[in-house]
Amino acid sequence: MGLKRLTLETIKDLDSGIAMETFSIAVQRAVKDCLDRPGDKRARKVMLSLNITPKAVVTNNTIDCEGARGIFQCKVKIPDWETREVDFGVQQDGNLIFNPDSPTDHRQMTLIDDPD
Repeated sequence: MGLKRLTLETIKDLDSGIAMETFSIAVQRAVKDCLDRPGDKRARKVMLSLNITPKAVVTNNTIDCEGARGIFQCKVKIPDWETREVDFGVQQDGNLIFNPDSPTDHRQMTLIDDPD
Protein backbone atom coordinates (compact mmCIF):
# COMPACT_ATOMS: atom_id res chain seq x y z
CA MET A 1 0.00 0.00 0.00
CA GLY A 2 1.29 3.48 -0.82
CA LEU A 3 1.63 6.58 1.26
CA LYS A 4 -1.48 8.55 2.21
CA ARG A 5 -1.99 12.24 2.73
CA LEU A 6 -3.15 13.06 6.26
CA THR A 7 -6.71 14.39 6.24
CA LEU A 8 -9.69 14.06 8.55
CA GLU A 9 -10.83 11.13 6.41
CA THR A 10 -7.49 9.28 6.59
CA ILE A 11 -6.82 9.61 10.32
CA LYS A 12 -8.66 6.32 10.73
CA ASP A 13 -5.90 4.60 8.74
CA LEU A 14 -3.04 6.01 10.84
CA ASP A 15 -1.51 3.81 13.60
CA SER A 16 -4.38 1.30 13.58
CA GLY A 17 -6.92 4.09 14.09
CA ILE A 18 -5.80 4.94 17.63
CA ALA A 19 -6.37 8.70 17.28
CA MET A 20 -9.89 8.20 15.89
CA GLU A 21 -10.74 5.64 18.56
CA THR A 22 -9.54 8.01 21.25
CA PHE A 23 -11.66 10.79 19.76
CA SER A 24 -14.71 8.49 19.70
CA ILE A 25 -14.22 7.59 23.36
CA ALA A 26 -13.90 11.29 24.25
CA VAL A 27 -17.17 12.06 22.43
CA GLN A 28 -18.87 9.24 24.33
CA ARG A 29 -17.67 10.66 27.66
CA ALA A 30 -19.05 14.09 26.78
CA VAL A 31 -22.39 12.61 25.70
CA LYS A 32 -22.63 10.49 28.87
CA ASP A 33 -22.12 13.63 30.92
CA CYS A 34 -24.98 15.25 28.99
CA LEU A 35 -27.15 12.24 29.82
CA ASP A 36 -26.12 12.33 33.49
CA ARG A 37 -26.72 16.06 33.85
CA PRO A 38 -29.27 17.22 31.26
CA GLY A 39 -30.10 20.29 33.33
CA ASP A 40 -26.53 21.60 33.15
CA LYS A 41 -26.55 23.83 30.08
CA ARG A 42 -22.79 24.45 30.07
CA ALA A 43 -20.91 23.20 27.01
CA ARG A 44 -18.94 19.98 26.86
CA LYS A 45 -15.85 20.25 24.65
CA VAL A 46 -14.04 17.51 22.77
CA MET A 47 -10.77 18.59 21.18
CA LEU A 48 -8.44 16.62 18.93
CA SER A 49 -5.15 18.33 18.21
CA LEU A 50 -1.96 17.38 16.43
CA ASN A 51 1.43 18.61 17.64
CA ILE A 52 3.93 18.53 14.78
CA THR A 53 7.70 18.87 15.22
CA PRO A 54 10.21 18.87 12.38
CA LYS A 55 12.86 16.20 11.89
CA ALA A 56 15.93 18.16 10.88
CA VAL A 57 18.93 16.92 8.96
CA VAL A 58 22.18 18.87 8.59
CA THR A 59 23.97 18.71 5.25
CA ASN A 60 27.00 20.93 4.55
CA ASN A 61 26.04 23.53 7.19
CA THR A 62 22.47 23.61 5.92
CA ILE A 63 19.56 22.49 8.06
CA ASP A 64 16.76 20.90 6.10
CA CYS A 65 13.50 19.34 7.18
CA GLU A 66 13.46 15.67 6.19
CA GLY A 67 10.12 14.94 7.78
CA ALA A 68 8.04 15.54 10.86
CA ARG A 69 6.85 13.73 13.95
CA GLY A 70 3.39 14.10 15.34
CA ILE A 71 1.51 13.41 18.53
CA PHE A 72 -2.27 13.52 18.63
CA GLN A 73 -3.83 14.83 21.81
CA CYS A 74 -7.47 14.38 22.68
CA LYS A 75 -9.04 16.38 25.47
CA VAL A 76 -12.50 16.29 26.98
CA LYS A 77 -13.68 19.26 28.99
CA ILE A 78 -16.84 18.71 30.96
CA PRO A 79 -18.19 21.21 33.47
CA ASP A 80 -17.06 20.72 37.03
CA TRP A 81 -19.54 19.07 39.34
CA GLU A 82 -21.12 21.58 41.68
CA THR A 83 -23.50 21.55 44.59
CA ARG A 84 -26.05 24.25 45.11
CA GLU A 85 -24.85 27.30 47.01
CA VAL A 86 -24.79 26.89 50.78
CA ASP A 87 -24.50 29.53 53.48
CA PHE A 88 -21.73 29.64 56.08
CA GLY A 89 -21.02 31.74 59.09
CA VAL A 90 -17.43 32.71 59.75
CA GLN A 91 -15.62 32.61 63.07
CA GLN A 92 -12.64 34.66 64.17
CA ASP A 93 -10.51 31.51 64.46
CA GLY A 94 -10.95 30.86 60.71
CA ASN A 95 -13.62 28.17 60.92
CA LEU A 96 -16.82 27.96 58.91
CA ILE A 97 -20.09 27.07 60.60
CA PHE A 98 -23.37 25.95 59.06
CA ASN A 99 -26.88 24.94 60.01
CA PRO A 100 -27.48 21.29 59.01
CA ASP A 101 -31.25 21.92 58.99
CA SER A 102 -31.04 25.01 56.76
CA PRO A 103 -28.18 24.85 54.23
CA THR A 104 -29.16 28.20 52.66
CA ASP A 105 -29.12 30.24 55.88
CA HIS A 106 -26.85 29.36 58.78
CA ARG A 107 -28.78 31.78 61.05
CA GLN A 108 -32.19 30.23 60.35
CA MET A 109 -33.92 29.10 63.52
CA THR A 110 -35.76 25.79 63.21
CA LEU A 111 -38.57 24.15 65.16
CA ILE A 112 -36.78 20.81 65.06
CA ASP A 113 -36.18 19.47 68.55
CA ASP A 114 -32.50 19.05 69.31
CA PRO A 115 -32.05 16.13 71.73
CA ASP A 116 -28.58 17.41 72.71
